[in-house]
Amino acid sequence: MKNLLAISLCLAATCANADVLTIRADQYCPLNCAPGSSSPGFMIDIANEIFGKAGHKVDYKLMGWQRAIAEGKAGNIHAIVGALKDDAPDFIYPANEQGRSMQCFYTLKDHPWQFDGLASLSKITLGTINGYSYGEELDAYIKAHEKDGKVQMLVANDEPLILNIRKLQGKRVDAIVEAQPVAIYTLKQQKATDTVHEAGCEKKAQDIFIAFSPKHPKSHEYAELLSKGMQDLRSSGQLSKILARYGLKDWR
Repeated sequence: MKNLLAISLCLAATCANADVLTIRADQYCPLNCAPGSSSPGFMIDIANEIFGKAGHKVDYKLMGWQRAIAEGKAGNIHAIVGALKDDAPDFIYPANEQGRSMQCFYTLKDHPWQFDGLASLSKITLGTINGYSYGEELDAYIKAHEKDGKVQMLVANDEPLILNIRKLQGKRVDAIVEAQPVAIYTLKQQKATDTVHEAGCEKKAQDIFIAFSPKHPKSHEYAELLSKGMQDLRSSGQLSKILARYGLKDWR
């Protein structure tokens, strides 16, 4: 409704140049959730708010993560959502992030293992998602061990974390790794909090972005608009209201 109102009130010159921004990713709730729902994810709410005020519309749909990156690289879509900079280094990133999170590790509650730095990973089989970046250090560990049985890499689909939780519950892996708010949200949705718990997190938080296609001629413009819009949402208090709908607080 807010998008439609913003578009109806925009100046004729702006409306004439209105764009439909295609944003794609696998489901990564609460960052990006079910398209068309009342709660499509706080990053989608942010995008709708900022681009809607500029007279644009957001076309958000689910797509496997690796395919979304490939489509963005080819210029077939405008942006991916929920990206670390290592996910797609050649994409265009706004100066201000749209989220921030730590990578955390999750095990069955009766499993004794706790994360205590990269060296502790040698004691377990870790479940990961193909095509995801988990940060420079953990990415290097995964690459070094993806063929020796210490890492199992799930082929990404629209809802890869749910499949990884099922692998964990089936004891096919000892632990899985995921961004903390995404894991907390999904474990609750899957009613898995009775059997799965957090077993430690990396100390350094990572910025998460809506990232724009390196092939699209307006990507720098969109990134700048999004970055400035984040400042406006934060200063007006609207960002806190958006996050509160998902049980979250501003990370800054």
